Amino acid sequence: MDKLKHIENKKKEEELAKSKVEKEVRENQIREKNEKKIDEFASNRTKDRYTIEAIKSRTELETQKELEKQIIAKKTLKRMLQDNEDFKQRQILEKLCERQDEIKSMQEYKKILDKQEQDRADYFRRCEGRQLQAMNRMAETVIKKDKEKMKEEEQMLSRYQSEKDKR
Repeated sequence: MDKLKHIENKKKEEELAKSKVEKEVRENQIREKNEKKIDEFASNRTKDRYTIEAIKSRTELETQKELEKQIIAKKTLKRMLQDNEDFKQRQILEKLCERQDEIKSMQEYKKILDKQEQDRADYFRRCEGRQLQAMNRMAETVIKKDKEKMKEEEQMLSRYQSEKDKR
């Protein structure tokens, strides 16, 4: 029984270790993605600054056209930032859902283990009850045989006494 518990505990530990490693891998991937996006964002921002300085050196007409492009770029950047923020929120929600699923799975697993333990305990109680019944039947048989022997001995003794008295 201790071996079974040890095996079950070992399985639990292995599953927890596996899920922990998978979680760390996911977190590292997300972190790397976020760092890459930040680098890209910084690079885009530097390019935008260069573009703005080039626009200032050009004519008024080119300046107007470039300002319009900048407005479009800002809208795109805002949209991209909003998309990034939405993506981060989705990732957070997904992590929460995963954690809740893991917790639910662990609770279900715990219920299964508890039921198995209860079933095992019930089984052993039934076995013990049957053993007690068998022992009681054996004891009753022994007592019955002893009583029969005593009765036979008493009958033999009384016969002996009666024969002795007859003589």
